[in-house]
Amino acid sequence: MEHKIKFYKHFFCSLFLAAAVLTGLFVTIELAFPSHAAAQNLISNHLVSSHQSPLSTIASPPVSFIQATSVATVYLPIIHKNPRLLYSDNFSDDDSDWPVGDDGDCVSKYDSGRFRLDVDKGEFCFRFAPIDTDNPAARTFGYFEVGVYHSDGPSNSALGIYINGEGGDNQYIFKIRPNNSCGTGGGWELVRNRNGTKTTLGSGCHASIKRGYGSANINLLRISHTSDRKLTLYVNDVQIFTFLESANRELFGKGTGVYAEAATNGDDIKIFKYDDFKVFAPN
Repeated sequence: MEHKIKFYKHFFCSLFLAAAVLTGLFVTIELAFPSHAAAQNLISNHLVSSHQSPLSTIASPPVSFIQATSVATVYLPIIHKNPRLLYSDNFSDDDSDWPVGDDGDCVSKYDSGRFRLDVDKGEFCFRFAPIDTDNPAARTFGYFEVGVYHSDGPSNSALGIYINGEGGDNQYIFKIRPNNSCGTGGGWELVRNRNGTKTTLGSGCHASIKRGYGSANINLLRISHTSDRKLTLYVNDVQIFTFLESANRELFGKGTGVYAEAATNGDDIKIFKYDDFKVFAPN
């Protein structure tokens, strides 16, 4: 009997020792080689902490909270707003109140959907947009544009647009000579007429000016005047010149219209035509 008791004691001790050894071995293996599920969790956590989602998946904030720098660098390209149209005349209506008639140097008339100026040799001509007090074309600041083309006459004649007119002796004149001696494109000039004294603020040649005669070579002129004293010129949607006016020279008149200047050579009458006169509010 005593012999059997000793046998069982040895048996249970051996069994306990074997279980302890197996348990220790299992723990050691688990520490050295994590389970498949644990390994997946470790990889997933690593990616979350280091991987950035592509920009295309980032939700844009509400428009009202996007800062200008954010729009430019992260979310959207810079969007240039078109200025608001205040006045437009395509000259299809002969009763749209532009002045017509002969003043001795210039004859103005509506001509098949165009506004036409016939100017005597060596003379210049202004014709203003309607100047009723309620007409939105009459303003100091804004964008002013018109399509112009040289219909007939010597190549060094000029035509264009004027703004900030006040009487006959105060205005800014933006004019082009599309058929002059420039190597490419045509000539342009910005003139300030202040109390009858004319000063050239800028001039040159520019390739964006179309050469030639007739409506196939119409040039779209735009001049802007903003409250920071800046004057900017465009031809066919290309910016060609910017001028910062002196505070004591700036003109504040509200008259605007078309301009032509006939060369001193050639035929007695030079013909110029205009289309789609528009005035926009500043941005």
